[in-house]
Amino acid sequence: MKFFSKKQKISTEVMVHLIFETTKSESTNIFPLLDKVGIVYDETEVQLNVIAINYELCRYALYKGNKKDVVDNVLKKVYDQFFNIMQVGPDKLKEYETIMLNAKNKLKDIFSVKKLLAPKEEFIYRLFLEQISVKEQIIDSYYVREFLLFAQRWLNNAEGINNAYLIYDTVEDLKKNEHIDFRF
Repeated sequence: MKFFSKKQKISTEVMVHLIFETTKSESTNIFPLLDKVGIVYDETEVQLNVIAINYELCRYALYKGNKKDVVDNVLKKVYDQFFNIMQVGPDKLKEYETIMLNAKNKLKDIFSVKKLLAPKEEFIYRLFLEQISVKEQIIDSYYVREFLLFAQRWLNNAEGINNAYLIYDTVEDLKKNEHIDFRF
């Protein structure tokens, strides 16, 4: 039973920051589990994959209550903001974009299937392991449940954002977000 079923309307820019900050806070939480399991990993690669997976989970959750083009615009801005703050050279930036694009495309494949044969968190967990080049067979079955809980938390965060907020730009918001043309 939902006591608070009315969604709060927020602007595109606020949604961009909400997704960006929520995902940023999740990007390193999985490190202790990877250490406990004994997986050798590249911290940056793990963070990029966690961030990309979380961004895309937000995309597919937000599709349920918002217009597709509005959600796509929000996610484009989220990715732009992410890459704008990166302080790396163009080669590294291209490598990072490729990692995130790969995760994005694989999640698109998962969410385009009408009826999945397993829970979403299982596909997300396996996608994450595939993205960081870890074979599932080396993980003790005891730790698999913990990985699934991380995937479930990522899904719950995305669903929570969708359940609580509706992307809605007022005329004033649209005017504030207009780009200023500095060409003279």
